[in-house]
Amino acid sequence: MISGVNSDEKYFRMLDQSEFVGKTYHLVESAAFYFPYLHVTNALRENRFQSLFTDEIVRGQTSQPPAYLSHVSSGWRIAHLRADVVRGLNKSQAAAFESVLQRRVALVQGPPGTGKTYLGCKIAEYFVSLKGTNPNVFRGPILVVTTTNHAVHEFLSRCLLFTNKLIHGYSDKHGRSQYGELQETYDESSQHEKTDIMREADILAMTTTRAAYMRSTLDLLGINIVIVEEAAEALEAFVLASIPKNVQHLIQIGDHKQLQPSCSHHALAGSHNLDLSLFERLINNGLECPMLNEQRRMRPSIKKLVANIYPSLTNHPSTAGRPPVKGVDLKTPVFFINKAEPETREGTGYCHAQEAEMAAELGAYLLQQGYDADKITILTTYRKQLGLVLKHLRHIGGDAKTIRATCVDNFQGEENEIIILSLVRSNSSGCIGFLEKENRACVALSRARTGFFMLGNLTCLAASGSASWRHVSEVLAKARRVGPALPLVCPHGLRFSALSAADVREAKEGCALCRLAAALAEAERFTETVAAELDTVKMELAALTGDAANEELTPEERLEALAKKAARLNTKKRLERELRVREAEEKALREQCGEAEVLFKQGKVDLATETLESLQKKLSKSGVAFEMSSLMKRLVLT
Repeated sequence: MISGVNSDEKYFRMLDQSEFVGKTYHLVESAAFYFPYLHVTNALRENRFQSLFTDEIVRGQTSQPPAYLSHVSSGWRIAHLRADVVRGLNKSQAAAFESVLQRRVALVQGPPGTGKTYLGCKIAEYFVSLKGTNPNVFRGPILVVTTTNHAVHEFLSRCLLFTNKLIHGYSDKHGRSQYGELQETYDESSQHEKTDIMREADILAMTTTRAAYMRSTLDLLGINIVIVEEAAEALEAFVLASIPKNVQHLIQIGDHKQLQPSCSHHALAGSHNLDLSLFERLINNGLECPMLNEQRRMRPSIKKLVANIYPSLTNHPSTAGRPPVKGVDLKTPVFFINKAEPETREGTGYCHAQEAEMAAELGAYLLQQGYDADKITILTTYRKQLGLVLKHLRHIGGDAKTIRATCVDNFQGEENEIIILSLVRSNSSGCIGFLEKENRACVALSRARTGFFMLGNLTCLAASGSASWRHVSEVLAKARRVGPALPLVCPHGLRFSALSAADVREAKEGCALCRLAAALAEAERFTETVAAELDTVKMELAALTGDAANEELTPEERLEALAKKAARLNTKKRLERELRVREAEEKALREQCGEAEVLFKQGKVDLATETLESLQKKLSKSGVAFEMSSLMKRLVLT
């Protein structure tokens, strides 16, 4: 073995170089990142699962209670849960909670917005509480595994509400401050010390890949309880490789109606069912799986789009009172902008230039209405389309560059107030590729909380044979929420019909009153910039005055300070003059805006025909000063 290589990992051997001379070799490169598969296949070779939950996983038999319950004190009853940790759960969550505790292999299905992660954290909280009163009830920390580090972080962040004894198995530079002292100690310790520190944790969380890599260490901890988050998205082999040898309770929480496991080799996925998760396979085999049935995410009109997938899903009362989206002339802000232009194929992917530009412009328009960038997400179904959207956002510039745009597949488990969805596929044959899959349609349609704007060819989608898109078409047509143009409205009531990106840009400018208000906002920014620059010059002058009088400096240094001071004094005078001009212009514009609002309320401003020039004439006739510098005139008139 090469010196320094872990003896457990037999990847390197000292070879006689003569074996290579005069021979031809072929280098085979894995199409996917090989590291995760390496440790999973090694775990499978070890035959770790020969007797692990065989009745449930192999034979599909009804699951029995976990073995550690025999150690719980005789006074413990499941009925106690309703008055303790279960407080705050709705009826379906409480029923799922009880089901989990009574089965050593437990499943819970959570449709979008029903609180899967919340329930998972409540289950973890219960086990932490149980071990606090019954220290010997089960061994080791609770192990939480999921498919991404983002999901691990989300779970641990919620667990901080009831314990700070948390360890992220592979934390980044932010983890130390977020997860507490135990995490900090873990990160700074040696590999040998890490095992002892992990024994002290209440919850140990990591990805399935990390758990497979650390399987020997996890075995030493004697872990009895494993919670798998987003279980329906994990490959079965990865879940099995994550389970330590001493586990007595396997809890899987997920939704097989959403994204399936991602397999880099599509042919194998189809022929060997690699895209079928352990979670879904156990459901297909008849293992009991309670479903959470009350959602708190989507307003009812958005939830209707997935009603065919989840017919028993109900709405929490809080979803009914969501406000309309500012700047959109719809009481219920759900709309499908039907685009007939054909898609473009690029390599193995597809894109749609008109959709990409309009999606980006719509995001920028919503920013102007007062929404923060983190409240808006643009989703696309293809990576090629994502590249186009990002290009347009960069071109628009400003805060638009901070709007998050990503692919649908990367957004499972997440949500936002406003979602703009670009569906891309548009052709006469009704061919929509992987969008036919109910799982992808489900994720794409269920991310929005308040406003949901879709761009695509609904005729093409509905003609594909997909029941999901046919249902969407029927729901939107019945509600009159589909058309070629999105109805927009400015704060003063001027309506726009946004058929294209250019129309959205026009709506962004608004009516004459909006343009005057925009000029005032720009003038305020100019004034703030000049004032900040003046403050900087004043501080520099104070420092130079001290240097000029400092006798410890040489005469040459004092003369240099005096010269710099004279130059900065000239700059100070120039900035003071400019600031007075800016403040006067800002004051004039503020008066003009106030007077314009008065005229508007009096019915003297016709939004449909009023231009900025005609509004200026009305303001000058009413006695409002309109003397401005040439720079400010250019600003207002553009």
